[in-house]
Amino acid sequence: GFGTLHHKMLQYWKRTKTSLNPVVHMNNVMSNVVLYDLVDGNYKHLGSAGKDFYQAFKPNALGKKVKSEDFRMAEKLGVFDADMMKRELTNFEMDTYAKYMKIGKQSDDKLLENMWDGTKKFAGKTPMDKLYSAEDGVFRLALFKDHLAKNVGKGMTPTDDQYAAAGKHARKYMLDYEIDAPAVQLMRETAMPFISYTYRAAPIIAETILKKPWKIAKWGLILNAANDLTSDDAEYRTERKRQKELEQSFDVLNIPGANTLVKLPNEKYLDVSRWIP
Repeated sequence: GFGTLHHKMLQYWKRTKTSLNPVVHMNNVMSNVVLYDLVDGNYKHLGSAGKDFYQAFKPNALGKKVKSEDFRMAEKLGVFDADMMKRELTNFEMDTYAKYMKIGKQSDDKLLENMWDGTKKFAGKTPMDKLYSAEDGVFRLALFKDHLAKNVGKGMTPTDDQYAAAGKHARKYMLDYEIDAPAVQLMRETAMPFISYTYRAAPIIAETILKKPWKIAKWGLILNAANDLTSDDAEYRTERKRQKELEQSFDVLNIPGANTLVKLPNEKYLDVSRWIP
């Protein structure tokens, strides 16, 4: 019973740090932009994917929701079922403790769980939760479309195998939060609640460094250029020193010397470190 209570409280706390936090919506979209670029996604598909999402959830003049063929196939192949919202922030799959440790199945005592359910009035899916999921979904669908465009001949109808390959590609490279590794499942229930992101993103970053290091250098140059537009050398050295003192972990963008504190014209700084996967 306590295991179930802990899982539900942690789940809701994580939502307050992600889908219910407007700042994280911005960070999520911007990090998706960078991640999409690192895996060579063509940005022209983002507009098409956004239009498909809009039509799928906004009823038309006849009151019907229209799903494109790409959207229906991506949905069928589980491309949208791999995001954090469905895998970690809602009860989309079995609770980790119930799955791996069988806690909560040895007794019919549901007192703690019922007490928590009675207090979390705002724990149902809100418009912000749905928006957070859609923000990820658009990029997943765009990468799905991109893979089809690169592997299916122009004017040709994709085969089932080609659709399946596109679905697998989109799930993997826009981060698949369906993780069965018991150690990772346990850590995200305890001291490292957001380890899933690192677990999935780190291999993609490593692959980019090995195969396409210019991608990392490009974003480093963009951030440095944005900072240099409004900073002189003295300011840059001071802020860079302060940033290094704040950093406690390895930042791949330090390789080309990127400064993720971008100076703004109003004498303030914009920390864009969370925009980088």
